Amino acid sequence: HQLEKTIEGDMQLKLAELADFCLADIYDFAQKQGREETKRIHEVVYKFGITDPIITEKITQYLETKGCIAVADSYTKAIDVRITPFGVTTVESGGLTGLIPQYRREPWVFLARQPNMTR
Repeated sequence: HQLEKTIEGDMQLKLAELADFCLADIYDFAQKQGREETKRIHEVVYKFGITDPIITEKITQYLETKGCIAVADSYTKAIDVRITPFGVTTVESGGLTGLIPQYRREPWVFLARQPNMTR
């Protein structure tokens, strides 16, 4: 099953787990900016080292089919999403995989190392 595929890296994450962590980040954004504000999904997945647009699209489709996010705009190859009321409830109850509490306690375990940016 495609959601059982893993993302290669320092550790392997299933797409469903990665989708949960992305949903948690979208939730955090909505708590700060308001639920009607949209977030670019590629900015969310990049934190986990994901740059592949196919994986980004799979995560988006997974969360959308579960009813957790709504795609607000995708005409520029950048996908803008917003959290749904069900998505809020899902995050607050621990996520679809139940791993959001662990992600909240130890996010560094799951986040990709980002290159140092200098000008």
